[in-house]
Amino acid sequence: MSTPAPHRPRIALLGCGLMIASLASAVVAQAAGNTPSLLASIPAQPDGMPLPLQRLIQDGQDGRWDDHTLLQAGLIASGVENPRDLQDCLSKYARRRAHALELSRHAQSPSDRARKLFQFLHANLLTGHYREDFTELDRLLARGDFNCASATLLWTMLAGDCGLQCHVWETSTHTWSNVQLDGHDILIEATDPQGFDAQPRPRSAPARRVNPVGQVASILVNRSVNAMAARRYDQALSLSHAALLLDPHKDAAISTWRVAQNRHALALCDQKQFELAAANLNDARQRDPDYAPFRENLVYVLDRWLGDAVSRFQITAARKILSLARSYAPGDPLWTAWQTRIDALQTSLDPSVAP
Repeated sequence: MSTPAPHRPRIALLGCGLMIASLASAVVAQAAGNTPSLLASIPAQPDGMPLPLQRLIQDGQDGRWDDHTLLQAGLIASGVENPRDLQDCLSKYARRRAHALELSRHAQSPSDRARKLFQFLHANLLTGHYREDFTELDRLLARGDFNCASATLLWTMLAGDCGLQCHVWETSTHTWSNVQLDGHDILIEATDPQGFDAQPRPRSAPARRVNPVGQVASILVNRSVNAMAARRYDQALSLSHAALLLDPHKDAAISTWRVAQNRHALALCDQKQFELAAANLNDARQRDPDYAPFRENLVYVLDRWLGDAVSRFQITAARKILSLARSYAPGDPLWTAWQTRIDALQTSLDPSVAP
């Protein structure tokens, strides 16, 4: 007797959070797209969210920071929750800011001020290493390590404190800024020591302008990607959820939330926590019904669950799982094949009992 052909899990390949993270055995799926209905369907507060992050989201959901500076918001999004640690980071920045302000006062023109501040940024703040997963601002202030999201946020903070106006732009894989000087926009690539008045890069996708709240959401997205790479799926879900609440139009936040849902469910499946994995995927599919991998992975988990029950000759359990499978994913031909196999197994175990 042949076993029903198993479904293969399907997971979107991550190119999100302003960094590219190719997780093992990922399969390219459809792009995130803009899903306004997704935000309406998810809870207003992710489970287990720290209180500082809750307050941050409450402050930023109107699209601006009223109770936090951009740096405070970025540090909290970076995971700095202890007030003493937060103050220590703010003090490190304040000392550099004082030097930058003094430098700014001696500038001959706005262009001269911007160039000197950019040189100061690389000489005094971005002194460590660039790496895609170095997104936390506390790490930048302590060690000088950075990526494009953290470097651009600190540049816009420093430039703004010194009287310059910056606009921030992003694609799914990069972020940069323009500074307005003498009526012209100058392109700033904050990660590059030669990135003042840089030449525009070819873009594979249209750029989107983001406000300071969107910048902080990018920190959360990147941390979610890092958490997934470390298999901390609960944390990844909470962080991507928080990013969505701050910037519901950020495709990277939607992509990361979707991939975290799938990764978490498939990890539970591998641990044989089939019921929880199926329930989580069904919940995600109801919140985001147009995202096909949720249904495909749900069928995969149910198929694995049925296979586990049948391999242990648990006929009653298998029939209950099959009933649940038909309610979660009605019409899938796999369930007819499983019905036949379960009936045949029951007959082979007890020929006197009709299926």
